Amino acid sequence: MNSQKLYTVVMAFLFALPAISHAQDDIAAILGYPDMIIYNGNLITMDDEGFNDQTGTIAEAMAIRDDSILAVGNNQEIRRLA
Repeated sequence: MNSQKLYTVVMAFLFALPAISHAQDDIAAILGYPDMIIYNGNLITMDDEGFNDQTGTIAEAMAIRDDSILAVGNNQEIRRLA
């Protein structure tokens, strides 16, 4: 009975993979396509609210649309929006 449950879980996962990968490709469609992408950089987000030596998250790339920051992340994530 245990092997039957394992088989069911594995098959469900295999059938779900195409849906998961397709959903990741639609991120640009949801957010909208950026006007400009800046990549291969060192961007400090200044999102740390504490009183310590940390300035914030360091990112590699940024997407900009209509004079607003659309997304910040690593090169692969942001270039996928193009």
